[in-house]
Amino acid sequence: MGNKSSNAAVQKELIDDFHQGTHYNKIEVRQLYKQFSGEAPTGVLSKAEFAGLSQSMGIHDPLVTEMVFNAFDRNKDGSIDFAEFVQGMSIMTRGTKEEKAEFAFHMLDMERQGSISKEGLLKIVTHLFQLMVDIDTMKAEECGPPERLVDTLFAEVDVDNDGYLTVDDYKAAAVKNPRILQALAMF
Repeated sequence: MGNKSSNAAVQKELIDDFHQGTHYNKIEVRQLYKQFSGEAPTGVLSKAEFAGLSQSMGIHDPLVTEMVFNAFDRNKDGSIDFAEFVQGMSIMTRGTKEEKAEFAFHMLDMERQGSISKEGLLKIVTHLFQLMVDIDTMKAEECGPPERLVDTLFAEVDVDNDGYLTVDDYKAAAVKNPRILQALAMF
């Protein structure tokens, strides 16, 4: 019995420590832990479990769900543990421009190679534009064709013209020019 309360105390201390390095206080981290443990009794969220949770967060598109999952799953093990969950939620809801730019990069890096190709980004942007057309035709028309956005982004960000964006290139450009994140309707 003493062991059980000792484990609970250790667990509480670990949960409390998760607030460091996030934009949450201890109470908010505990609330997130309750939510997380309700969705992930094994201690990790699989892609399927995350898809169910993302529905409650208002994310209904499978590709967008996968993009967000990839950004949360920083160690690329195919599941999201509580530390990854807290970090992802912290960045999405209260992150700095730099954190949000890096998070957005990881969302767009579908191959999880540490770089984004022009072709890969065009596929994603085309899909996102189609979602936008389904929701708001006027906004989609204001943006112009997906090719123009991707060409503009690469012209501004791909300084070595190799056809790939790195996380550092993307973060620097997105912080300098916030319309990059806005154009992709990320934050």
